Amino acid sequence: MLVKQFIILVLLSFTWASWTPRKLIANYPNWNNWWLNTRIGSDQFDTIYCAVARYNYSQNDPEHDLYILNNQGDTVRKITPWHGYEYQPIVQDIENNNIYLSQPTIGYSLSGNYHMDWGVTDDSNQIHTSRGASGDGVYFTKLAADGSRIFWNVKIYDGDPWSGKTCLAIDRRNYLYITWGDDVQYLVCAKSTDRGLTWKIDTLWDERVLSQPKIVSDTGNNLHIVWRTWTTGCQLHYMKLRADGNYAVGNSIFASGAETWDPQIEIDQDNNIHIVYTTAASNNQNIYYTVITGNLDKNGEPASDSELTVIRDTLIQYDAIGLAYPKITIDCQQRPHVIFEQGQYGCNTDKAVYHIRGDVAPSIKQDKILCQNIKKTTKAIPNPFIRNTRIVGYEDDDFSIYNLSGKKVGVCQGARIGDALPAGVFFLKAKTWHSQSIRLVKIR
Repeated sequence: MLVKQFIILVLLSFTWASWTPRKLIANYPNWNNWWLNTRIGSDQFDTIYCAVARYNYSQNDPEHDLYILNNQGDTVRKITPWHGYEYQPIVQDIENNNIYLSQPTIGYSLSGNYHMDWGVTDDSNQIHTSRGASGDGVYFTKLAADGSRIFWNVKIYDGDPWSGKTCLAIDRRNYLYITWGDDVQYLVCAKSTDRGLTWKIDTLWDERVLSQPKIVSDTGNNLHIVWRTWTTGCQLHYMKLRADGNYAVGNSIFASGAETWDPQIEIDQDNNIHIVYTTAASNNQNIYYTVITGNLDKNGEPASDSELTVIRDTLIQYDAIGLAYPKITIDCQQRPHVIFEQGQYGCNTDKAVYHIRGDVAPSIKQDKILCQNIKKTTKAIPNPFIRNTRIVGYEDDDFSIYNLSGKKVGVCQGARIGDALPAGVFFLKAKTWHSQSIRLVKIR
């Protein structure tokens, strides 16, 4: 039996009333570097992946440790050491979809064993990655679905991406976008409409001093960019570009303070942009979380903080010993998962990695809410079946078929399932919405 859930919320505002208690992922005693270098990712089955780079001053190692978490934040498996594909932090879900673990603290390591800053997967399961090298330009790498090299470390820009960080996004047309802060002054974006073969590079903003830009694409192929400036105090900025490249929302400030460091962002299915950041580069004790809407269109004019903000800047973690470098991903139920490191800043100190998850609690300023949770039960008819079966009410939906060992053996639509299957027991799972599995039995 499949249960498809529709949740309809009519709200004027909402807040995250609670976050789960922090859960320990890993300890690294006497770590010989200023920080741990963590990465995060998730798949369509709400599996959370955390990778920790193994290299430091005394251990010149290009590999990672990989921790696989369930959606409660419990570690269900660890692989130590883990080398991914060609030392790239790439995982595969149970359908063999490639997922590049991104949001690193620092992207590069040994010469020839570069860990890229960011990575995305296109509709052919090929992997596109970007890397910035301080004073030495921006590089692009493309890997085939099996991890073999198509383009390797190709320079696409001769400049100085200060702090050596880039960010990469892909839209539903498979257009690629790479952003970086050049010479701590220019917000630069490179665009490729041919899957990385050629690039067009534009400067979107000019302000000294800026860095750490992040970019995501939404369901309408619009681009959302968040970055940091620190001329007088520190500010977090936002900009939105339409799919045609024109500005929808101009440069807008949505957070400011004495320090806002290294924002990481993720976008959900409703085009809300979830952001985590710390309030200091070193000796930090706070992690903040905020959400801004990606659905505004101001015809290129800036938006006010009140227009943008869905969830105001919220302190979600405090630790007197020290916190650093939060990373964020969103699961299929629209919940944010955050990993972060804890420990004193500096070398030869104990470091730890933790996980927390936000749990939604809708509320409204006028204390009035309409919340409807509709469950529709579906079934395969007939089941067992001889030739084929169908999923009543979901004939146009796409489904994946798995055998008893969990191997994917087919893809079909709900109107006609099973013609190509041998006799046996199989499991069916919807491809485009979160579901339980349905057990199918085909007989002769």
